[in-house]
Amino acid sequence: MTVGDYDLRSIAMHKFPISILSNIVDADADLSKALASLPDMDLSAKYHINYETNYTDILFYIQPNALYLTLNYRGADHHIRIEFDNSNRVYCFHPKDLEKQHAFKSVNDIVMNLLAIYNGAKLVQKFDLWEGNGMYVMFDIDN
Repeated sequence: MTVGDYDLRSIAMHKFPISILSNIVDADADLSKALASLPDMDLSAKYHINYETNYTDILFYIQPNALYLTLNYRGADHHIRIEFDNSNRVYCFHPKDLEKQHAFKSVNDIVMNLLAIYNGAKLVQKFDLWEGNGMYVMFDIDN
């Protein structure tokens, strides 16, 4: 891969405790209870590397993928979509940094926010840090 090739690649964040989402899902008590019983899961995200406009730095963008679950509660299957974003966070590197063995060591974490949960096409709950019901998730980078 070269800088600026515009292909979206993927990374995985392993063993995310999805059950913690039950702590802020308050619009549907049965959904919250179903989330609380889930085991840890892997999350994925797309990333892209590009040059800054002055070509002196390299930018690393990440966009978390939605998580799709089928949960059974109230005696029926529910197709749940959990959406995240990254708060428009961009990680910046000098080109020489990418030549090092641990190129991303200067990135201490990857950040995601919980945006919304849907049951099928129906919005169950939106989340917003400014409204007091958001969740800011940080993944430590293990080098």
